[in-house]
This record gives sequence, structure tokens and C-alpha cells, in this order.
Amino acid sequence: MKNKILLLVIFSILSQLTLKAQQTETFRQSVQMTVDQVNIDTIWKNLAYIQTKERYTKSTNAQNTAQYFLNYMKNMGFDTVYLQNYTIANTTYVAPNIIAVNYGKTDPDSTFLACGHWDVYASMAPGADDNGSGTVSVLEAARVLARGSFKKTLKFCLFSGEEQGLYGSKAFIQKIPTTEKVGAALNLDMMGYQASGQPLRSGVFPKTGQTKLYNKALNMQQLYVPGIEIKKDYPCNYACSDIYPFWDAGIDGLFFMETYYFGYYETPYYHSANDLINKSANSKDKFQKTTQIVVALLSTLAEGIDINNEIEEPVKSIVYLKNYPNPTSNYTEIAYQLNSNETVSLFITDIYGREIATLIQNEQQSAGNYVIPYNVSELSNGMYFYHLTTKQSTSIKKMMVIKKEF
Repeated sequence: MKNKILLLVIFSILSQLTLKAQQTETFRQSVQMTVDQVNIDTIWKNLAYIQTKERYTKSTNAQNTAQYFLNYMKNMGFDTVYLQNYTIANTTYVAPNIIAVNYGKTDPDSTFLACGHWDVYASMAPGADDNGSGTVSVLEAARVLARGSFKKTLKFCLFSGEEQGLYGSKAFIQKIPTTEKVGAALNLDMMGYQASGQPLRSGVFPKTGQTKLYNKALNMQQLYVPGIEIKKDYPCNYACSDIYPFWDAGIDGLFFMETYYFGYYETPYYHSANDLINKSANSKDKFQKTTQIVVALLSTLAEGIDINNEIEEPVKSIVYLKNYPNPTSNYTEIAYQLNSNETVSLFITDIYGREIATLIQNEQQSAGNYVIPYNVSELSNGMYFYHLTTKQSTSIKKMMVIKKEF
């Protein structure tokens, strides 16, 4: 009996040490306040709506649903929201990806993202859990974080073409600019079903052999989201979701799913007409808490800047960056100031991240003020971004081109 008591004491001590080792982050009230903004009523309302909409990638009617997602994201106040088109061989119509971006204030070329596929396996399939659940959770994380201030860039991606072979996520990865560094992708796929009699538990799966990001997610749950357990026992062992193209491209990431043991405890209504809200996607608690973990993790990875400036800003080589006039119709001047000698590049991109003009490339410049003229007469109406980069800093600003009509 004494030996049993001793073993229990040792196990308790080791468990506490393990828990402390996992808690590498300290609690921040600002993160908790952000996490608490996740609204299950908004999630549930969105899910009830989209299960009635066409989400089959090859159906032309899906373009109306894509436009709905686009407008929904635009109303959140992101820096940019756009449709990303791609093709599938021998397919007449392919529904687009929807991408929303909140650019980082000091490190905009460093990106973290949440993603999920919005498409379904067949025309007018309800797809409440697969993958309406991941879709609406990405939308809710986007709503909460759209107007936040972060050092690094946040992207929220709804992919199509997953059911045909992960086409949307593969196309997204192929179009990532070479200057952009994706730190991690959080993929949400089938995360709303709670098996009867099972504890509230979600699967969070890292790439094989990589546990650092998983441990950080576990830490977020312990600090900010009590009442749910996350585990990483047995995920699917084939390319079953959009996280796999990221892993194949060497990008770190996590796969969030409703079960910690693939093949058990996930929805039995997968790919059926019964994949419905309240039946297949049936757990408000699992929805809310899993989304909260994602929000806490993204906010921490992107280094949220508190309103009260409790995060100290690094010294930047770029004092300011602006253009005038803005909006402009044919000509503008891009002005900036450097506080040290730097190697400078200045280039223009469209809302899709495609570089359309290089004004300065790796030019040695002394500390001081600079004004660079730019003729926009060849550009179409719309929003563009000008990027000023040095070895120490990157700054990105928006420029509107509005042609005068006579």
C-alpha cells in the first residue's frame, strides 16, 4: 500500500512538472479578452446558413457562395480580401479560394494563418461538419482578429477543391510570394461533432516529429480555454486534409479535428445527407472552445500589440512611409525617412500579392528623407500596396487608384 501511495505521489509531482514545462507562455489579460470575444451564437447562425448553400467546387452556383464569403470578410475591416482563382484539369468551372489579410505592423512579411475548406463532396450536400464546421470557425476567428494590431501578418483562408484532391490549398501555396515567410498554418477540418458519452476533447495534430507548435497550442488551452482537453494520438495517415500541402512544402502547422483518435469518435454522418447542424455538427461547446484555442494561438504567434503598449516596439530603421496624393488618378509621390544607412527596396503589389512594379532594388541609401515619384496611369482602379524594405524593417502602406471619369 505504501508503495502505491509513493508511486501516486511521484506521478503527481511529475505531472505538475510536465504541466509547468508546457506553460512556456505567461498569462496575458489582453489575449483572454480577445479569446472571450468568440461568440457561439454567431458561429451557429453562420453554420445554419451555409449548410443550405451550394458549396460544390465544380458547380457554377458555388460562385454565389464564394461572393457571400468575400463580402462577409470585407465587412470585417481587413486590409485586403480577395478571391484566388485556380484551375483543375478537364474542369470547366472551379470555385475560388477566399483570402483575408491583416498586415503586420512591424513584420508584415512574416505570416501566420488559419484555414479550412469550404467546399463539399457533392452538389448541395449540407456538409455541416465536413467542413462547414471548420469554415465558420475560420470566419469567427477572422471576425475577432480582423481589426487587431499585430506585429506579424494574419491570413484567413477558405479553400475550395479539397474534396477533389486538396487543389485549393495547393494553389494557395504555389502563389505564396518568395518574400513571404509562413510561420505556421492552422487547419480546421471536421471539428463540430461530440460523440455521446465521451469527454469534451479535440484532436490537434502536428507534423510527425514536430511538437513545438503543438505544445504552444496546449499551453494556450491551459492558460485561456478551460473545460476541454486536446490530444494528438492518431490522425489520418494520408493526405486527408489541407494541412498536408503545407507540411509537404516545409511549412509548420497543426490539424484541428473533432477526434483525437482518427477512425473513432468522429461524426458517423460523414459524406451523407445527415451531415447537418445539431446532428453531425452537434456540439456548441466543442465549436466555441476549439475556436478560442485557435484565436489565442494566432494572437500569440502574430504577437498582438496591446492598446496600452505593454509590448515594447523594436527600433525601426523606417521612421515613416506615406504617399501623396492618396487616392490618386495618375501620379503620386512615395515619401519615407530612414534613421540609419540602409539597403533599400521599394516595390508595388496588387491585392493578390503580385509584384507589379519595382521602384528601388537593393539600393544603398543614407539616413534621411526621400521622395520617389510614381506614375500610376497604367494601373486599373483599385487598391494597391507599396512595400519599403530594409535589413531591419519592412513597412507596407495602402494606395488607392481612382481614375477620373469625364
